[in-house]
Amino acid sequence: MQITNQTAQQIVNTLSNATNSITAPQIVQALRTVKGATFATLTQASKVKTAAAHRAQNIYKITVQNVTLCNSDASLYSNAVARETEQAFTAVPSNYDMIDNSYSVCSLKSNPAKHYLRAIVNRALQVVYYCANTDTIVSKAHVAQYLTNSAREQLLNPVSYTHLTLPTKRIV
Repeated sequence: MQITNQTAQQIVNTLSNATNSITAPQIVQALRTVKGATFATLTQASKVKTAAAHRAQNIYKITVQNVTLCNSDASLYSNAVARETEQAFTAVPSNYDMIDNSYSVCSLKSNPAKHYLRAIVNRALQVVYYCANTDTIVSKAHVAQYLTNSAREQLLNPVSYTHLTLPTKRIV
C-alpha cells in the first residue's frame, strides 16, 4: 500500500470519525477463529506534538506495519520475550484486563471503556508524515521545523535500541 495525499487524508479523517474504525469487539470476533496467532496489516496515525508556537499545524505520523496478533497467551509472546530477556514474562500487566480472552485486546482496569491492541510488530512497511493544513505528505525535515529542539533532535537523529529489544520485533 503506497500512501498518497488522498489516502493520508482518509486515514486522518478516520481518526475523528470512529464509525470508520475497527472496534475492539470486531477484533475479538475476528480472532475467535484463530488458533494461536495470525498476521495483519495495521495502519496507525498519531498527531505529532508540535512546539507551542506551531500548535495550529496539524501534522500526523502514519505508519503501515505487519503485526502478529494472538487470541491467547499462546507461547508466541512468552517465547519471544523470554528469548530476549531470559526472564519470566507476564502475559498482561496487572493494570490491564484481557477482553473476552483475546490476548491482543485489553483494557485498563481503571478505565475499562478504553481498549488497547497488543501486537508484535514484525516490520514497518511505510512511515510518512502528513500535514493536514496543506493536504500534503511532508518530509521529516519539514516536520522538524515545527518541533521543540529536543523533539527535533529525536526525529532527525533517532537512537537505536535494537540491541536492547527483539532484533526484528517489538511488543506494543
